[in-house]
This record gives sequence, structure tokens and C-alpha cells, in this order.
Amino acid sequence: MVMSQYQWDVFISYAHEDRAYVNQLAHALKSAGLDVWYDQFIMEVGDSLTKKINEGLARSRFGVVVLSLPFFQKNWTQVELAALLNREEGDQKVILPIWRHGAYSYIKESAPIFLDRVALDSTYESIETTAKKIIKAVKPELSQNELDPKQLELKIQSKPFVLLPCHPSDNRVVALSRYPVTNKEYQKYLEELSVKDKEHIKVCIILQFRDYKPSISFEEPIGKHFDGKHWKGPFKALQDNRFDAPEQPVVNVSLFDAFAFTRWLNKKNSNANYNFIITTPELWDFASFGSQYPDQNPQSWINSMKSIHHQSTAPAIISNNGERMNSLGISDMFGNVWEWCLHENRRPAIIMAESSYAKAELRGGSYLDDLNKTSPFVNASSLTDHVSTRHTDLGFRVAVVIQTNALDKKLLEYMWSFEFSVENIVGFDW
Repeated sequence: MVMSQYQWDVFISYAHEDRAYVNQLAHALKSAGLDVWYDQFIMEVGDSLTKKINEGLARSRFGVVVLSLPFFQKNWTQVELAALLNREEGDQKVILPIWRHGAYSYIKESAPIFLDRVALDSTYESIETTAKKIIKAVKPELSQNELDPKQLELKIQSKPFVLLPCHPSDNRVVALSRYPVTNKEYQKYLEELSVKDKEHIKVCIILQFRDYKPSISFEEPIGKHFDGKHWKGPFKALQDNRFDAPEQPVVNVSLFDAFAFTRWLNKKNSNANYNFIITTPELWDFASFGSQYPDQNPQSWINSMKSIHHQSTAPAIISNNGERMNSLGISDMFGNVWEWCLHENRRPAIIMAESSYAKAELRGGSYLDDLNKTSPFVNASSLTDHVSTRHTDLGFRVAVVIQTNALDKKLLEYMWSFEFSVENIVGFDW
């Protein structure tokens, strides 16, 4: 068969039990520019399964075969495998095998011929890595045209956000603000609040934190400052030249203040595709470590950043030169200011049960801390004033839940290439 007769670059052969994995892989390959024969892309109501599969097997240059125990237990997957094997003549490579969980033991005992092939192993390689290796084998020229990670950047209401590398769930993705909320942003919020806005936000806070008496302030942040030995106040950070720069993170804000800010953003936002929330601990951990289960070793976060602002006397202004950004391009995840995180971000009507401060945590450490010694994980219940605490080392950043129809088509395809589902890392009922 001459090259021009091929319609697809790869045919994906798999068992139904592996569909969740294959679906992500297929989208990753397609988004990179491969023509993919995947039944969920090809099949339409009324199509002949046999005809379509035969066509795909004959007119695809390569066969990506996802080998698992269910794969070897089904007749039709064996037929697809045999058809692809029959196309291999001499040194012509057609089959690109992927081992799934438990496949190696079965192959060793029942199909040892595959032990001679270099295979990809889903146990040790992410979908993104697997896709890159397949692309390199099929169309190496596409390996030079990977989507720049900077394309995960978004601007919403003129504020920079970074999409978290997770595939969509329920037509939604999540982005985290590149920087903590600044004095400039917070002052704009205070200046633009109307009486109606304040009443609306008060109702939202009372419903959200119905088990706790929230202290709500719509005035200049006033809290406590650490003098080297004790926290003392009242302290007006915006009237102190160590803390008042427009591009410094706002401090002296409680969890309620942070929540009120997100309610204002949502009320101000006329685009129903965006919903602003306080960052959850799970989102913060994933954005910082790429995992919901972060390493507790201090060196794992010290070494993850080019620079960290800690062991100082005041917060640093937000950095635009990348020196305090992590691999995702998110700044100051460690150091500068502690950040409020809220476990519960569901609709107020269904917030019930345990105390609010048990649902809140702090993340990241601050300019005051030595992060070589201080853990960047603190439960709000350990604070003297719990979720009402307003200290000069305590700020926040926001996240935004985004409907996928607001994303560029190519970017959306790219989001499907990531291994984790956003539903599994958001930290609240999706």
C-alpha cells in the first residue's frame, strides 16, 4: 500500500475496560496533529462495526494496541491484533504496544512474542509522555511543534490565570491566578462595592458559613503585625510603607474577606462561563506539586522554585520576571504570604455540618518564615482567631472554574492530553 492510501496515522485497538485511559490518549494524539482512528471519533449511528473496523485496520499506518488482561480475553481484540500482525512484513513496524496493569505477567506466560518489542507502560508513564513517544514514532516532525505551556495562560477580567494540567470533567476546567490578590486589586474591590453588593455578599457569607458567626469587613484591612515576639494590633498595613505598594499581596485579610472578594468578582462578572472561588487545598497542592499527595520533605518545595521570598520583614511585590514562578508559571506558591484555602466551595444551600474553620487551611508559608524549617501546611483550627484571623503575613489567591466552551478548540484538545481529571483534584463536589 502506498503512503497516499493511508487515511489515518494510527488505529487504536483496546478493550472496553480501558476506555477511560484510551479516551484521554486519543484526544492527546489528535490534539498534537495525528489522524486517529478511534471508535469514539469514527463510529456513527447505523454504521457497520465490521466494515468500519476493517477500513480502519487497512488504512491506518500504525496500530496502537493497548494490551491488558481484558484485551486478551476478548475475541474481537484478538482479531484486530492478528490483522495488524499480518501487516508487518520484514522490518516494517506497524504495532505500537502499550502495556496496561497486569499485562506483563499474562504476556510472559501466554504471548511471549511481545516481550521482544519495546513497549510503553502506562504504570510508569503518564498519558502525556506516552502520547509524545507515539507521536515521535509516527510523525517525528510533530514533536517539534508541541503546544507551548504558555498557552495554558488566560486573562480573565485583565487578571492572569494558569489552567491546571487536567483534562476536563463535566465540560469544565480550573485555572489558578498567577499571583496572590494584590493591594491594587483589593482596593479596587473596596472602592467599587455598592450598598447592594455588600448586602448580597453578607447573605452569601452567612449561608456559606452558617455554623460560624462571620466577621465581615468592607473597610481597609486591619489586623495584627508580628513584632519579632508577638502578634500586635490593630495594624493598618495599607498605611505602612512596608506593605502598601500596589503590587504587593494584600494582607490582614480573613477567610471571610477572601470569600467576599470572590463573591464580588462573580457578581461583577457578566460571563456565565466563569465562576470564581477561593483556592481549595487540593487545587493548591496539585498546582504546587503536580499531586494531591505532596511530599512533606522541605527540600521538595525549596528546590521546586528558582527563588522563594522568605526570611524577610515584608511581602515582596509580585514578580513578572519568572524568578519566583514554578514550572506551571504560577508565582509565589511558597513564601511571600500564607494563602487561605477552603475545602468547601459548593453551593451555599448544601453547606452544612462541621465547623467552618475545620474546612479551612493555609498554604505556602510567608516572608516571615524559614521554609527550610517551616512546613507550608497549616490547618486554620490552629490559629488563635481561626478563620477570622487577620495577620500581615496572610493573604489569598483565587481560582476560577471555566466552562470548556470558553476555550479555544486547540487548547481544549490539549487539555484532554493530561492524565488527571479535574474532577479528582478540585477538592469539592463537582
